[in-house]
Amino acid sequence: LSFGALLFPQLEETTTENRPTRFRDQASSATEAYSITQSWYGWGTLAHPLFVKPLWSRGVFVTAVSSSEEPQFGFVWHAQDRTPHGSILTRMKEQDNFPNTNG
Repeated sequence: LSFGALLFPQLEETTTENRPTRFRDQASSATEAYSITQSWYGWGTLAHPLFVKPLWSRGVFVTAVSSSEEPQFGFVWHAQDRTPHGSILTRMKEQDNFPNTNG
């Protein structure tokens, strides 16, 4: 999952009435929805397995909470024809193999 969030300038569609307030993690079998606490419009990469036919799709980078977990980052895909669906982002163990280059 690749994503980019545009913090400034804001996109025209960033009115609060269009922003989702809840979503379900499409990678989880849990039925509980996440509540969105903060959100930023941007783009995410969708692709078939093995990253075949990738394309960019609009969406919302979010911080979200469920009743049983700490706040987490996620990405909710823009979908006018269905309920909001998204992915909770998880840290990969491979990320620990590279030093922080931010100082």
